[in-house]
Amino acid sequence: MTKKLGVKLVLCALLSLLIAGGTFAAVSVGGTRIIEKKLYTHESILSKEKELFREFIAYVNQNSSGSLATTDSMEGFFKGRKNLIIAVYNAGQRFEGSQATTLLYSSINDPASLYEVLQSEYQDYWYTCPVSVNGDFARTKIVRVMYFPMYTAARALKYAAGAGAFIVFACSLLLLVSRKTRYISNLSTQLNAMAGGELDVPISVKGNDEVGLLARNMEFMRQSFIERLKTEEGLKKAQSELIRDMSHDLRTPLTALTGYLELLDRNLDANPAKGYAQSALRRARQIKEMTDELFEYILVYGEQEGLNDPQKLDAAMCLSQLWEEEAAELETAGFVTQTAPTEREMTLDIDVRLIRRVLDNICSNITKYADKTFPVVQKTVITDKELVFEVVNHISENPVNTNSSGIGLKSCKKIMALHKGDFQAEEKEGLFITRLVFNKSE
Repeated sequence: MTKKLGVKLVLCALLSLLIAGGTFAAVSVGGTRIIEKKLYTHESILSKEKELFREFIAYVNQNSSGSLATTDSMEGFFKGRKNLIIAVYNAGQRFEGSQATTLLYSSINDPASLYEVLQSEYQDYWYTCPVSVNGDFARTKIVRVMYFPMYTAARALKYAAGAGAFIVFACSLLLLVSRKTRYISNLSTQLNAMAGGELDVPISVKGNDEVGLLARNMEFMRQSFIERLKTEEGLKKAQSELIRDMSHDLRTPLTALTGYLELLDRNLDANPAKGYAQSALRRARQIKEMTDELFEYILVYGEQEGLNDPQKLDAAMCLSQLWEEEAAELETAGFVTQTAPTEREMTLDIDVRLIRRVLDNICSNITKYADKTFPVVQKTVITDKELVFEVVNHISENPVNTNSSGIGLKSCKKIMALHKGDFQAEEKEGLFITRLVFNKSE
């Protein structure tokens, strides 16, 4: 059964409130005991009040001509003295049972209200002493002195206990909820990673509340994505391999068929079947071009990341042999080829089938766009770091075929990238130059 997240949060708040209440009670009780036992005992308060009484009487005799009836003259005494109330009233009126007129002296704003509270709560703490004052009609006055630092301390203690309880409540609630908030933050990070394509990191599933249910759904979604991607990747790979293999398998018989039709076309000069042979030859070449483009499309836009059949070969010799095959086809088409020999060697990882595809594209472009009146020159340059296979031809002013998708050059770049090399093609002063750059293996 799923536990509601709201219920958990309410329970966390109640528990935090209980902890805060206990903190308030503990601080109040402990602080009160400290105030009563350590700081302000009954004896120390009375002793302080006696001292203040003597100072008060001395101040009155010195500054008020012995009069206790004027409050203005007492301001100097109470200036800077806090937590102090002095009450003066007529002793005779009190003993006669009549209402005594009380004069209150203090530095606080409303001493009357506090005077009533202190009389009821701290009756034993008052120091009371009769005083005979000659300057005030020689009548006896009663002076009551209250020094009440414990009252102020108790009030400050309540504020401190309340503040401490609030802090404890907030910290307790934050501590109890932080585990869930950290978990939610962790889920957010994992979700962002999954949105960015990182599906290998599992979603952490904890608890059986709404957040836990959300995490389970996220993990199920992640696994579903992985399964779907695997299925799609398998289908794409199978489709790419099928099309690549079919295009390669079709290319071999089509090349042979094209050769046979070319021979047949040459030997049927006066035969009525020459027209049929020429039509069949055009169709065979068209099918060959379509299969070549299909192969190149899969190569360029597929997901191949490495060589299918790499072999450690002498790159110069391998390229020379492959170029001889292509040069023979160019000469059959009416071109003149020139090859500069090289004596150096360099062993590289080469996929022969893919490199043959590159050379086929180069020769196909030469057949379509090159000028037959100039030779096609090939040379190979080998340094300590790289091998450069270069083919140079003159650009025809009237090319045979001006339609091009450009995918052939893209496939050459892709094949050379798979070989950790580079394919370069440029036009310069009427020349078209292609280079296959192979970097030396470390």
